[in-house]
Amino acid sequence: MLLLLLPALSAPTDAAAATARGKVTLKRLGAPAIAGTPVRLGVRAQLPRGRFVTRHVVRFGSRVKPRTGLRRPRELRHTYSRAGRYRVTLTLIDNRRRRTVGRLWLTVRRAPATFSPAVAAPAPAPAPAPDAPRGVVTVPAGIPADCSVNVQGQLESFIAAQPDGSTIEFPAAGCYAQDDRIMVRDRSNLTIDANGSTFVSGAPNRADAVAGNWLIVRGTDVRLTGMRIVGNFHLTGARSQQRVNEATIGPIASQFNMGVGIYGGSGIRVSDTTIERVFGDGVTVAVAHYVDGSALHPLDSPRDVHIERVHVATAARHCVAPSQGDGIWLEDSRLADCWYGGVDAELDSVTQTLKNLHILRNTFDGFFMFGVLVPVAGAGHNTENIEIRDNTFTAGPDNRCNTTIEVGSYPSNPHTIKNVVVAGNTLLGRSGLGVGFDHVEGGAITGNSAPGYREDGCSHPAPTPFSRLTNSAGITVADNGPLP
Repeated sequence: MLLLLLPALSAPTDAAAATARGKVTLKRLGAPAIAGTPVRLGVRAQLPRGRFVTRHVVRFGSRVKPRTGLRRPRELRHTYSRAGRYRVTLTLIDNRRRRTVGRLWLTVRRAPATFSPAVAAPAPAPAPAPDAPRGVVTVPAGIPADCSVNVQGQLESFIAAQPDGSTIEFPAAGCYAQDDRIMVRDRSNLTIDANGSTFVSGAPNRADAVAGNWLIVRGTDVRLTGMRIVGNFHLTGARSQQRVNEATIGPIASQFNMGVGIYGGSGIRVSDTTIERVFGDGVTVAVAHYVDGSALHPLDSPRDVHIERVHVATAARHCVAPSQGDGIWLEDSRLADCWYGGVDAELDSVTQTLKNLHILRNTFDGFFMFGVLVPVAGAGHNTENIEIRDNTFTAGPDNRCNTTIEVGSYPSNPHTIKNVVVAGNTLLGRSGLGVGFDHVEGGAITGNSAPGYREDGCSHPAPTPFSRLTNSAGITVADNGPLP
């Protein structure tokens, strides 16, 4: 859920903290602070000439984890669930690693009680509008929940019949078989809570059809949670891209039976879900016209996508593949046994967009070629604000001389990826480069740890450095190691 900041009733409406490095001011935008009611804070910052913000950290003063991001935020948002007094702290970190801090005390009141006026006799309740929210609905018992027959058609029809604004709940620990995708298309404000139920796919592993377990197409504020998704990828032994391709039906060497496919839309959330043995990506994020509709649709390109606390346990392709979008968060997830790579954020064309990508606090536990890859620099400002921070890589790539985190992979591409930060990551085993940048303009490689370096002759006769920059400018490199 997007959190919004609530300002104080009794405290001043703005606060500023100034240092020799600059000044940050927080100011309330909108109504007073009521628990459960969203309010915004505007941000103004002044930094000395020649300095710009590369990272920010927001602490809300409650139990919510600190939020981090790139550059200076124009606005902060949060919702407090309880009344109380909270101190909000915004820290801006500039290109010289100087910190500028702004603070504001917020007093949050309880929501006022509401009372209905007394009437002589109760009037009949008005009929709801045709598309008014109807609250929580439960998947009917008439749809078999024992994996005895394929039910994706029944589930898709049932979900399509519920109004926008609904919460759809599955029975606890059900099992639903499918031999094709379950598509949720053009929906708004819809929550699907699987309640721990399992969805098992037996769809043919064809390279000419998109047959993921769940597809969310051009949704607005659609949420999937509490699922166990199981595919039919059953190769064992050493990870190998060639072995995956040989097991794929058809002449195309691609695998499209992902666990969850997010195609276009805005405000999509996948949380607290396990994805196992899928013949494709664990989660795919791409443009909607790849499966349905036109590239001219306003929701064709995804934005504001959140993948949180997801455990991918064996994916034939990438564990997560955010290939296009503006505003994608992959947080607090575990990505294990990725037969191509951990995260492949790869544009299919330099005219597409990949902006504001945040890969935060994840664990990567086994991958064939790379941990995180952002290979293609788009035209103009199409690829910018990439944040890869505080992740743990339990080992290096199976191909021991490959790079664990690589941004930019095509030296002949004249375009640049702008403002990339790789910081605070732990690489527990590597032989090749820890981090490689090519055609990157602005950013930092700082504070990464690599305690498990193994000299494998990858840069023979010299040891392999932790990082390498080519065709790049404006990159701060510091405090990484230990170095070979």
